[in-house]
Amino acid sequence: MEGILDAIVANPFVMRQLPRLFREQGLEIFGFLPDVYAEAGVGSFYVNMAESYIPLAVRAGTISQDAGTDWLAGQKAALAQGAFFGACNYYAYLARKPA
Repeated sequence: MEGILDAIVANPFVMRQLPRLFREQGLEIFGFLPDVYAEAGVGSFYVNMAESYIPLAVRAGTISQDAGTDWLAGQKAALAQGAFFGACNYYAYLARKPA
């Protein structure tokens, strides 16, 4: 649902841009912390998140109410059937000015 991302993510490419931006500001990366949170078959976090974000995406005009309702119904059906999957990748850079 690209429209949902448009409503909640200001710059979906910022993590790719940060190494260059750090370098341009005279910073060096000394650490990188990747993390994945995922649910498969069963879940609670992502369904609750979707219930919160669908209204935001609708209000932002990135998806229609019908599209949001249909997508959420599909996610809930997958959850009821044990076929749900949701995942997010989280990243953190550790940067500093060189000595």
